[in-house]
Amino acid sequence: MSPTLPSARRPRDERLDVFRGLTMLIIFVAHLPANSWNAFIPARFGFSSGAELFVFCSGIASALAFGSVFVRRGLALGTARIAYRIWQVYWAQLGLVLAIIALAGLLDRAFGLAELARQFGPLVVDPEGALFGLVALTWQPDYLDILPMYLVILALVPVMMALRRLHPALPFALSGALYALAWTRGLNLPGNPWNGAGWFLNPFAWQLIFFIGFFTAMTWLPVPQLRDRRLVPAAAAFIVLCLPLSFWGILEHWPAAQGAARPDPARGREEQPAHPARVALPGAGLSGAEPDRALSPAARPRGGPSPHLDRPAIARSLPRQRRAGAAARNRRRNGWAQRAGHRPAEPHRLCADPWRRGRGRLVQERALGKADAQDGGPAAGGARGDRPANTGP
Repeated sequence: MSPTLPSARRPRDERLDVFRGLTMLIIFVAHLPANSWNAFIPARFGFSSGAELFVFCSGIASALAFGSVFVRRGLALGTARIAYRIWQVYWAQLGLVLAIIALAGLLDRAFGLAELARQFGPLVVDPEGALFGLVALTWQPDYLDILPMYLVILALVPVMMALRRLHPALPFALSGALYALAWTRGLNLPGNPWNGAGWFLNPFAWQLIFFIGFFTAMTWLPVPQLRDRRLVPAAAAFIVLCLPLSFWGILEHWPAAQGAARPDPARGREEQPAHPARVALPGAGLSGAEPDRALSPAARPRGGPSPHLDRPAIARSLPRQRRAGAAARNRRRNGWAQRAGHRPAEPHRLCADPWRRGRGRLVQERALGKADAQDGGPAAGGARGDRPANTGP
């Protein structure tokens, strides 16, 4: 009996793993509360950060995983592979949401908290609508909206491959058209049946960054030559040009630049697509564009301990609109908690370090007043909304 020969497998591209790991680290730093490193993530030196680069790398990975199936096995089998992957990601999304809901309920029972009502208020007040929204993906709780975005983008992959057979330019035209419609016509999917908001991570906007990576890995776009000595000076010059519009140390002393190249703060946070300036970097090379992901004032951080502690360096590095968004989210969650029969937290108090929680109560600190007074907010006679939304995740 002859021994079975191992099947030939494509070697894993470790460069892609390195960049994806770096983006995960950047996203972690950007979401960590009371963290001064957040003032020096890539979003402070340009129009993009970890999330954009991660989506860009995901496009490359999808081309490596599924592109060859379409090319060698045909459109039907490639579409079947994509459909199977969508099925897997969909159930992973449902399982993840249910696991976190169960964890919130367990913490409430064990420590007398009200996290379930604060984080998943609609589930307590309107369980039928909330359960249907979770299954139909028309309600996406905070921070649990990433996998649904990939579901929609993956569904576009067979469309792009089919269009490529008709004309080489059609996939580019469709991707650009969807992105333009997301900005001009508000093209989005329903993400909150109670207030009519769309998906926070608008898939019709983020697909452009994804498909830039996908088209590059499929060699439909020219790959930058790493030995080209012009790339490094060009990248350095781009960073220098971006600094006045991105770095917090400059923005705080240059009010005229605060509104430049930023998403419109008047639009709802769930309806913000990826800003055009954030798309440029992934196409220029392996630097990436982050919706903060395209953030509006009420965007991140959503839930969890607040970053607004009385620490001068951190308070100066975080725009006031982000603190305003945190206060608005607290008021919204407290409203759900009241309707569910729980006593809400005081609106001017924010959750402090989770390691200092007492049994049955949270140790809280007054922080908004101090941070606003230090930054010229309401406590110091200033007005909210005069600074750009934070560009971290």
